[in-house]
Amino acid sequence: MPQAKLTKRFVESLPYTTKGQTIYTDEELAGFGIIVGTKSKTYYAQREVNRKTVRVTIGKHGIFTTEQARADAKELLVRMARGENPNETKRTDLQVAMPLKEAIYEYKIRKKDLSKTTLNNIKYCEEVWFADWMNTALSEITKDMIFKRHLKIGKESGEASANIALRVLRTIYNYAMITNETLPPNPVKTLSLTKSWFKDVRRQTLIKPSQLKAWYDALMLIDNSAIRDYLCILLFTGMRKNEGLSLRWENIDFKEKTITALDTKNGKPLVIPMSDFIYNLLVGRKKRTGKSEWLFPSTGATGHLVEPKKMVAKVAEKSGVSFMLHDLRRTFITIAESLDISSYAVKQLVNHSVSGDVTAGYVVMNVDRLREPMQKITDYIVDKINAEEVRLNAPVII
Repeated sequence: MPQAKLTKRFVESLPYTTKGQTIYTDEELAGFGIIVGTKSKTYYAQREVNRKTVRVTIGKHGIFTTEQARADAKELLVRMARGENPNETKRTDLQVAMPLKEAIYEYKIRKKDLSKTTLNNIKYCEEVWFADWMNTALSEITKDMIFKRHLKIGKESGEASANIALRVLRTIYNYAMITNETLPPNPVKTLSLTKSWFKDVRRQTLIKPSQLKAWYDALMLIDNSAIRDYLCILLFTGMRKNEGLSLRWENIDFKEKTITALDTKNGKPLVIPMSDFIYNLLVGRKKRTGKSEWLFPSTGATGHLVEPKKMVAKVAEKSGVSFMLHDLRRTFITIAESLDISSYAVKQLVNHSVSGDVTAGYVVMNVDRLREPMQKITDYIVDKINAEEVRLNAPVII
């Protein structure tokens, strides 16, 4: 390892290497040196810290003068002589200073199995709920900030949204703490310690049996066949909004008369049988969509229908029945339970978890065992909407 007095003239006279690196050490200040590579010359300081050799990069010649680098080297060498590893200190400082936007990015790229709902909630955090905090370091987020933001979101977007927003933030902060033990305690915990979370009230709205005919008649007045078929699928199968919207024709098996939803809340594929009503509906839908891969195609970026909110409002207005898309799922489940269908069958039909139920672990519920319950629910709905003519005028089964 060549040794010389490192001066500006000497450093600038050093030729770049054709390959690899050459290290020159300073003959006056032990531990100070410069690494010459094929395109750069980089100053460093090096000595043992707790019996381990530590090298700290100071910076490139041209950005740092030789004298500036020498002065920095002296300071670093003193710190190392006292047992401090500047590399670890720098790493810790960077971690503590990690802004929220970087913590969110790290969480998203490392958690590969995030559901679409979770990703949407994170997007709201980035663009709406905490948009003004994106450049704020995690360590600078205080308990008072949490309290105020929770109340602000609750006032502007609703209490349920406020709880979701802070729970997402809590999760991201906890994940950052796994790799950064220097972070302060998660400030969101204060909402639990002070019992400041808004009370979660589960919606109980659904379409009553006496409202089904008015709702269905209004739906049939909608010109858009995709919306008509989509809302019928939600009501007659109990699917969630995105499970229905993201259906491809490859998910439909006309031979076995099954529907497979892949974009589910719990990540587990949902396989359900078709009732006669849904079978006939899908035969007609297939003819209308032609070569499209989607059941409900659209000209938008996704290629399929995304948000039928306006049409939902039209059906509600025409029918006098106020409803949300998830109300159709609640209606399906409520009807199923009113018909004394096995709770295991209901959970299987709507992809609800049976974890914690020991007996359920012994019940094998294949799709064929679900055909009778599914048809029973369909018959009930058809009876209420007086839609026997739907069956009589349905497309010919091929």
